[in-house]
Amino acid sequence: MPAKGEPATYEYTSSGAFGYCIVAYLPTPDHNSGALAGSGIKWRAYAGRGDFLLTESRMADFRKMVGASKFPYFELLLKTSWVKGTPINSTIVAYRTYAGSN
Repeated sequence: MPAKGEPATYEYTSSGAFGYCIVAYLPTPDHNSGALAGSGIKWRAYAGRGDFLLTESRMADFRKMVGASKFPYFELLLKTSWVKGTPINSTIVAYRTYAGSN
């Protein structure tokens, strides 16, 4: 369900130069650790997820954005744009945080 101010759907065309991916860091069923998961519309969008997660400054900016000293459990919707099939930028479109942290 969309949060207040978020659209119910996001437009996407297979011929476009952008796509979406989801990144989630959620607790395991026993709540003793967390699991990282992701999914993307196309491999290019999914590749943007890796760029986001492996860029220390991007992750630090996200942590500051949510006001957390440690990473909370979260779900992110990223919009990834590309040129000639190579991901060049991923931006946070929407996010959710959950109680608990790593």
